[in-house]
Amino acid sequence: MTPDELKTIENQRQALLGQLKAAEAALRANLHTRGFGSTARAHMERAISGRYAARH
Repeated sequence: MTPDELKTIENQRQALLGQLKAAEAALRANLHTRGFGSTARAHMERAISGRYAARH
């Protein structure tokens, strides 16, 4: 791979990481939103905890 190709891949990786962080922040901010019930909150909590379990 050329340096330009590597730079493009890294830029795409960083963009995706930023999107994932924004999605996580949105999930966390809405965990206690009223009107969604405990089922939706439980699913979101499992999704978030699964991300951390996969890393450890």
